[in-house]
Amino acid sequence: MKTKDEREALRRLPRVAAKLLAERERLSLSPEGTPKVQPKVPPVEAAKWADWWRQRVIDRGGDPDKGDVPLGLEIEFDNEVERTRGPQIGEEVDEVGAVHPAYDEARERDALELAAVAQGLRQPIAAELDRYLAERRLKVRYASRLQRAVKALVTWRRVRPGGDDLRRIDRREAGYFVDHLIAKGLTTATANSLVSALQSYWKWMTKRGVAENNPWSDQTRKATEEEAARKVRPFTDDEAKALLTGEANRTLHDLMRFGALTGMRINEIANLRVADIDGDVLHVRASKTEAGVRRVPIHADLNAVIACRTTDKADDAFLFDELKAPARRPLERSAKASERFTEYRRDLGIQELGEGQRNSSVNFHSWRHSFVTKALAAGQPPEIVAAVVGHQSARSTVTLKTYNSTGPSLGQLRAVVDAVRLPEGVPMESPEGHLMNSGVRRKVSEIRHGKT
Repeated sequence: MKTKDEREALRRLPRVAAKLLAERERLSLSPEGTPKVQPKVPPVEAAKWADWWRQRVIDRGGDPDKGDVPLGLEIEFDNEVERTRGPQIGEEVDEVGAVHPAYDEARERDALELAAVAQGLRQPIAAELDRYLAERRLKVRYASRLQRAVKALVTWRRVRPGGDDLRRIDRREAGYFVDHLIAKGLTTATANSLVSALQSYWKWMTKRGVAENNPWSDQTRKATEEEAARKVRPFTDDEAKALLTGEANRTLHDLMRFGALTGMRINEIANLRVADIDGDVLHVRASKTEAGVRRVPIHADLNAVIACRTTDKADDAFLFDELKAPARRPLERSAKASERFTEYRRDLGIQELGEGQRNSSVNFHSWRHSFVTKALAAGQPPEIVAAVVGHQSARSTVTLKTYNSTGPSLGQLRAVVDAVRLPEGVPMESPEGHLMNSGVRRKVSEIRHGKT
């Protein structure tokens, strides 16, 4: 305090402490003004305990919002808050010089959050999420996106006035959150997908009387001109050849061939099981869209790969059983493979970045674009090509909706697949090859000669 006088030191303390807090806050922010280390989001169990405790108070004739709590339940509340806060780790002096116990900052924040929820001072954003997911029975991919959106919103709200409180989310806050997502580097399309998920969640909460209105309507943004110009493009033949003949492991080579010869998304490939192969047809049973659930004829150049990956495996086994989903993305078995492909592609110098562009215009999805490009160049009907790759446009015309409710024939789909060829000079099998035993060789031969 730069004084030897104790009274003067206490008088100066609030002003000095405020400056120190402001400096600590400044140092904890990135150049963009967002926290470098996001605070820990309290577990959903805390909100569940608070709901359980509140209901017990109400059942015994009390009112937790007014502090009318029976003595036994009040002691139970105090004990739970103390347990959440954890043990004392030191001491601190307040602005008048009084000494108080100090606790772990994150645990104390969780304890305050728990107390606020139990007393009706806050309404956690994620409190109704489990009930919403159970009632709506959403597709796995959409549910994962909503959980990601809610987690991002809760984390962001935790460092704003009022904290994690559903009632604080008005249209202005919703708009600020969208600004925050885009400032973090998310593309407009990704930010819009998260906003769309939050809009559905809020719509359900509004119907159930949990939320008063839906602040997320009309909060999506238009893509910038730069983003519109940075669309993923197909690989050139030279790029595809370099990738398909380069020094990569068997997993990557097999994934690339699947992408090049089926037009499937990488996660669709990663989730294929042995039972999804029916003779010379692949059944895509899980996709990001309804149109993505489809049949894809097996290209002749995939027979060896499929034979190796199905021999001696149970029907419920994954074709790419070596892939494991990361803990933070349990629904994306392709995540690590996608990262390895990006490293491999960059090592080969296959990269396209415009000015200010963060993501390359070529990535694994470029195999899908290449498949479509080659099929269309070979004169295949666009609506049939769309059916093979699972685009919604396959069912968008009045003629198809009215007169072809069953979709294209298998022969039409096969014509599209057979029209696609790998670049000249790419061997039929992966450069690393497949060590086939006699049973696998026999199976490959049977497939090639139409006997299975």
